[in-house]
Amino acid sequence: MTDEGEPHRRVRGLPVPQLEPATSARTVAFHTTTVDDRGRVGVLAPLRELGWNTGSVVSCRLVDGVIAVSPSESDGYRIGRRGYLRVPAPLRHRCRLTPGSRVLVLAHRGMALLEIYPSTSVEAMLRQRQPSVT
Repeated sequence: MTDEGEPHRRVRGLPVPQLEPATSARTVAFHTTTVDDRGRVGVLAPLRELGWNTGSVVSCRLVDGVIAVSPSESDGYRIGRRGYLRVPAPLRHRCRLTPGSRVLVLAHRGMALLEIYPSTSVEAMLRQRQPSVT
């Protein structure tokens, strides 16, 4: 009983936030991976999500702190046989990616686009959202 004479209600588990209604088709697949000592990120699972093959030629560009990867028919970077993409050194340096850095990889199915989010970009997005969460 509480001080006011009301019985205690037992709460089980943690509170669950209100979520947006689920959609029938997922358009984005989320993956995490680590930058290796050669500046490569493992993107085999996201490749499969997009229907891309190892050996594909892609272009990489930096857009608002996110590395955008898209198919390229001419010059570009080749995805290795084992599903690794070597992030170009200038982009790695600008994003402060070092060996062991964790990244969030998004595969946009309908857009033929792969996005690599450095942890600093993810943290900045979360900081912007934080006031509405509390």
